[in-house]
Amino acid sequence: MNLRLLLFLFCVSPIVCMYGQEQLGLSLNHLSGIQAMRLNPAAPAVTPYRWEVNIAGGSLFASNNYLYLRNARTADLLNSSLTQNILFAPDLSNPETLPPGRLVVDFQNDNRRRFAYIAAKVAGPSFYYKIDRYNSIGLTTGARVLASASGVDNDLSYYQFNEFRANDTIGISPFQGGGLAFSEIGLNYTMSSPAPGGNFSLGITAKFLQGYGGLFLSSRSQFNIARTPENGIRGSSARLKYGFTDNLTDEDYQAEVIGSGIGIDIGMVATVDGSTPGEYIWKVGFSIVDIGEIRFKNSAQRHNIRMSGNEVTLSPDNYENLDNLDELAQAFSFDALGDSLGTRQDNSISVGLPSAVSIQIDHAITSNIFIGGVFHQFLPLGIDGIRRGSLLAISPRFEQKWVSMSLPVSMYNWQQIRFGAALRLGPLSIGTDHIGSFMNRGELYGTDFYAALSIFPFGRKGRKGGNNVPCYSF
Repeated sequence: MNLRLLLFLFCVSPIVCMYGQEQLGLSLNHLSGIQAMRLNPAAPAVTPYRWEVNIAGGSLFASNNYLYLRNARTADLLNSSLTQNILFAPDLSNPETLPPGRLVVDFQNDNRRRFAYIAAKVAGPSFYYKIDRYNSIGLTTGARVLASASGVDNDLSYYQFNEFRANDTIGISPFQGGGLAFSEIGLNYTMSSPAPGGNFSLGITAKFLQGYGGLFLSSRSQFNIARTPENGIRGSSARLKYGFTDNLTDEDYQAEVIGSGIGIDIGMVATVDGSTPGEYIWKVGFSIVDIGEIRFKNSAQRHNIRMSGNEVTLSPDNYENLDNLDELAQAFSFDALGDSLGTRQDNSISVGLPSAVSIQIDHAITSNIFIGGVFHQFLPLGIDGIRRGSLLAISPRFEQKWVSMSLPVSMYNWQQIRFGAALRLGPLSIGTDHIGSFMNRGELYGTDFYAALSIFPFGRKGRKGGNNVPCYSF
């Protein structure tokens, strides 16, 4: 199999699977309107600067509860001598023994549903500018690569699945998976107005999206499967939808625009004034982000299959020597319907963005010490595509113009508790929401890192509170 087929199977298939997610050290920082804009498009209205320019930035987030690396940390993935010969725990004569100088992949063995989410982003030049005390405009640019799998039955976990005997029936619940690569250009507008005891702001970011490739796989109803004596799979009554762009089957893959779409972020922020003019005691935000999809027209394959009462048997021998997604789809269609093109429905697909609802709360303990929290939940819009995990986090932080520090604690998908750290020194910000993946050797199931370089007015910034302070004159 080539690399693209392996990537598809690893990131999407419920049988074999597994943004900085939210970059808490940046998105909750009161002085970082550009970075906070991706979490809530109304955020620039509450910053103390008249303008800010992001020069560049990047982030990487990965998490899953299907497999992990034993006694490892993120830096090990950059060591070629370790990654060239990765072992699998079930293949070891003594699975409890870790061979010296080797990385060992093992599999989770519990009763939880399986999920995976991986996101990489490169942030391009971006800015916001406050036209006056009540209006601001902004521009964001960037490129993102996303992949996810969610709702995967625990019975499909490695150890659980291999414990089933031939002809044992396994019930498979609905699941969802997808992958997407795209660039985006967003136009932001915020408006603010005084409110009793504080301020109220609304924001919207309209994004033009250009797609470079995508895929999805989903099942909307439960069906049954069983292992065959030949180690194949037999199933019936499945209703599957799947699709992929044609360039994922090309041997000479070229990164080019083959799809387009529109995305929208909307949000609001309300503040409660403190005793000192321009400083707030409380800040509450609500936003809905990544509403939209990318359409790949006449450049993809969309498949649909409904297996009523007819049993379908999949033999591993028929799939061992396949080179790309097209061959995989044709082989499955032939096994299921007796026609290699029987499942193909259209030459266009749409892949949805990872839409989510977010609530942010921030409390100013002093002028420089804050404690903030965020709740993030996937918003099901009925579109095949990417699904991000839920997030609940709290982040105490210290903020001054040239130095900011935060120590976020988060729970991802109600399963994984993470500790993070972020530091801003003038224009440079770096951080992670999962510092343990860098510092400690253990079960490495994911990692997270982000960095940004931005500039802001070097003069007096004024007090906190954003649009109701004399931090600049008009």
